[in-house]
Amino acid sequence: MGAMSSSETTQRSPLGGWSVAECIAHLTLTNQFYFPISESALKDAPAGSGPYKMDWRGRLLKWFLEPPYRTKVKTLPSMEPHLEDASRVLPEFLDSQRELIQKLQKWERRAVDKVFIKSPFSSRVRYNIYSMFHVIVAHQRHHLWQAQRVKDLIKGK
Repeated sequence: MGAMSSSETTQRSPLGGWSVAECIAHLTLTNQFYFPISESALKDAPAGSGPYKMDWRGRLLKWFLEPPYRTKVKTLPSMEPHLEDASRVLPEFLDSQRELIQKLQKWERRAVDKVFIKSPFSSRVRYNIYSMFHVIVAHQRHHLWQAQRVKDLIKGK
C-alpha cells in the first residue's frame, strides 16, 4: 500500500469507517475465526479431486463481498478491530495469511466441495469448504480495497 506513517495507518477515513490498520486487523480476526471451523470440518472430509464447484450460497456470498461495495453491512461485535499496537497489525495479518495457506494445503486431495459448514456469521447459512476459501479471499479483497480507498483519501489522491 506504499509508505504511510504510523499515525496515517490509524487515521480513520474522513468519510467515516475504519482506518487502514483497522481494515487489516479485521481480516486477521476473521481468518482466526475460520481456522477452527476448517480444522473441524477436515476430520470428516472424504478423499476427492477437482474440478471443484462452489455451491450457490458460496457464489452469492463471494459476489456480494467482492469490491466495490454493493451495500455496506455492519460486522459482528466480535469482529470489530481493536488496535492495541498498530505496529503489530501487518505482521499479525501476514502470520494469519501463512496459517490460511497451511489450512488450504491440508485440504489437498479432499472433496472440498462435498463438505459443508455453517457460516460463522449466520448459523442459517451453509456453504461448502471450497466456497469458504473463495469467500475468505473475496472478503480480503473487499477490505483491502476499502483500506486503499482510505489511504487515497488521507493522502489526498
